[in-house]
Amino acid sequence: MVIEFAVALPWVIRVALAAAVTVFGFQALRTCVLLVGPRAIRAIEWNKGEEWTVCLGATATPWPATLANGSFRLGLRFWVLRFTTPSGTRSVLVEEASGTPHAFRRLSRSLNGQLRRASGRARPPAVTIPPKV
Repeated sequence: MVIEFAVALPWVIRVALAAAVTVFGFQALRTCVLLVGPRAIRAIEWNKGEEWTVCLGATATPWPATLANGSFRLGLRFWVLRFTTPSGTRSVLVEEASGTPHAFRRLSRSLNGQLRRASGRARPPAVTIPPKV
C-alpha cells in the first residue's frame, strides 16, 4: 500500500513495483517459513564443534553448512538463521515447537555462544545505569 500511495511515480510503475515486491516476498516466505521448494531447509543438525549440516528440499538431502552473517534471534521463541552451503546461501525461520523445548534451548545455547564469539565478545555486554544528578 505504501508503494501505491506514497511514491510520486506513474500508476503503472507503482503497480509493477508492488507486484514485484509481492512476488519476491511470497517466494521468501515460501522457502524460509513454509519450508516448501528445493531451496528450503527442512532440518538442521549440529554438534559441539560448531559443525552444521542442513537438509534441503523435499528429499532432505544433507549438505555441510556454515552459519552466515545476518543470523539473529527474534524474540524469545524464534531464530532467523542464514547458512552458507555449497549450493548457495539459505535462510530459515526456526520456532520453538511445543514438543521439543529441550532441542530449541540446546540450539539457542549453541547459537548464542557462536554468535558471541564471532562478534569478538567473550560475554554479553554489561548493563550500565548512569547516576542521577
